[in-house]
Amino acid sequence: MKLDPALQPLVGSAGEKLELAVVLKAINPEWELPKAPFFEAENNTQFLPWEPGPPASPHGMRLQTLRTGEIICCSLTPALGTAQAVAEAGMHDFPDTEQWGPALFMRLKKSENRVKIYSHHFPGFMYQQRPDLSFSYLDPSLRDAFGLDVNLLQRSGGALMDLIYEKDRDYYLHEVQQGAKNNERFTLNYRLKLPHTGQIIYLQDFRSPVKSANGLLLGYEGVWLDITRQSVAEKRLSSAGWKESLATLTSGLLHDFKNSMTGIGTLSELYCRSMDPSHPWHEGMTMIRKNALEAQKIVQRIIDLNREEAGKRNYHNLRELIKDQIDLVRIVLPKHMRIETDIAETDIPVYLDEVAFRQMMLNLVINSRDASPHDGTITINMRALEAGTNIEGDVPPSGFVSPKEGALIEIADEGHGIPPENLPHVFNPYYTTKEISKGSGLGLYNTKIFIQDHGGEITIQSQQNQGTTIRLFLPTADFTESLKPTGEKRDGGRRTERRTVVIFNESNAAELIDHLRDQQCEVIAFAQAERLLRYLPDVPPESSLLLLVGSHFGPAMQKVAREVEKRFPGLRMVHVHPAHDEGDLPAEFEHLLELTIPPGGKQRRLVMQILDLLG
Repeated sequence: MKLDPALQPLVGSAGEKLELAVVLKAINPEWELPKAPFFEAENNTQFLPWEPGPPASPHGMRLQTLRTGEIICCSLTPALGTAQAVAEAGMHDFPDTEQWGPALFMRLKKSENRVKIYSHHFPGFMYQQRPDLSFSYLDPSLRDAFGLDVNLLQRSGGALMDLIYEKDRDYYLHEVQQGAKNNERFTLNYRLKLPHTGQIIYLQDFRSPVKSANGLLLGYEGVWLDITRQSVAEKRLSSAGWKESLATLTSGLLHDFKNSMTGIGTLSELYCRSMDPSHPWHEGMTMIRKNALEAQKIVQRIIDLNREEAGKRNYHNLRELIKDQIDLVRIVLPKHMRIETDIAETDIPVYLDEVAFRQMMLNLVINSRDASPHDGTITINMRALEAGTNIEGDVPPSGFVSPKEGALIEIADEGHGIPPENLPHVFNPYYTTKEISKGSGLGLYNTKIFIQDHGGEITIQSQQNQGTTIRLFLPTADFTESLKPTGEKRDGGRRTERRTVVIFNESNAAELIDHLRDQQCEVIAFAQAERLLRYLPDVPPESSLLLLVGSHFGPAMQKVAREVEKRFPGLRMVHVHPAHDEGDLPAEFEHLLELTIPPGGKQRRLVMQILDLLG
């Protein structure tokens, strides 16, 4: 073999008659020749430690081979040991030669680059913490993610305690101290309250205590993970399970209450008819009857809202939708609070998800209620809006300009207002200034999503100690929306449940049946009450409607109505009669919704009203 001139002084020969094993032994007596398979590969590498372990040597030589035919070229170059060996070594463990400085520098540079790349893509925040809870290192990206003062947290352990949610501080201190005693990796969950926005974030903290050889606590190393979305979702799922059970119970109670109010209304109607108007009790009985009917209507609206599901869009008259919702809004307001309305008497057709709209309106009013003083006033306005109208607001800055004709809805309160520094965050998910148990921080976020998904705009204007106004713009429907394929996508790709219309007294409804079937409704018509009642058990009440068609609400129709209310309380009934006839509903059935058949066979409006009821 031939030796490089640089190795000849170490071996004492040019190497013509030497073997590789002899060369290795001459350089370091501790080295052994690699096994035969090492040389069979086209190229190979093996680290030869300068000193035998343990502990592992932090430096040595790298033996590399390259086969070219029958000739094997070998090279020996100074090399660093494993990362663990270098980390555990001191400077005195390296020979005093200039060659190790560049090698150590390059190893350090590579390690730093790897850590930097890993830290950039890691979904958490790394830290090193001292025993006094200040930080020797804290991920700088925390400044951009949450607006935290990283420098302050590195200087003072008290700064972290100020950030931790007050109710979690004792828990945090106890867990950290206990984990240090156990001397093993541990995990704890707690909350931080961000100072600039008041937002609450949930952290999952993975940490390990770092101790000296004699057991002295030097600090902690760990990672923070932001689990805010997961924590809020878990709380909402737990709450949703209870609410679902409560809704089932409430639904039954509402039906019982509605039946009781029906009895009160019927009895009061009977007494009113048998009394002379001059009787001292007549006025009181009339008031009882009127209030009983109003109570039945409100209960029915609550039942409908509880039964329906969001996700289905249809055409609605926005004016009627808002007026109808205000009746429910009054229920959530305390008696000492007032509600004022200014709803334009203009029919504004909109294409939207009715259930989601009602939920949105209810959430906005509840927000206004919670922010208002004891005897405050909440104002709800609605007016038509022309295209290009400028609407003032603080978020987004300068409000917005209406892109087309539509309607402007305003909900205003006299509350404490929103601080200017918090305004940019009000539409962020999970942002809330309420206590954890009273707000999820999703109300305004969901409102914005709903409005934008319906082609609208939203802005908020607020002044501290004067109140907040939320302005919503919804575009006027052009009656082509239902033909657009985007509707299917917005419904989340779910299959729409088939709508069923059951008609009693089919002889008066031939044209109406044809129109409804053109709208993809399943229509079943009956002329005999017995056949109708036998069929109804197979009808899904949540997506069905029973139309009682006829100008005269006679004995057969009354029998059907009584049996349906008794046996199928979830099925909605509507009395449909010609426009020239007032319907002549008996007092027992005055709570039924009434629709009219327009003269001249123009039934488009009637069909749209029925489709609205079906959702």
